[in-house]
Amino acid sequence: MIFAAGAAIRGSILSQVDALTQNADAAEQETIGKILKDMNTAVRTPGKEGKALLSKLQEPNGAAFDKAFMRGQVDTH
Repeated sequence: MIFAAGAAIRGSILSQVDALTQNADAAEQETIGKILKDMNTAVRTPGKEGKALLSKLQEPNGAAFDKAFMRGQVDTH
């Protein structure tokens, strides 16, 4: 019974950490976006090659996504 309670507490803590991490990531992205906007940074729209890569990255998950993403980085740089 003690082990079950400990596992439940660990699960709750891990869930809270995940939520905090996601919130921090979102806040960081919003801050970076605001800074770039304040600096009048031009946002380029993807060209034909970039659009093709974005399309390819919509389907794969996990290791397949990682592989497709890295291949795209190599091919486009």
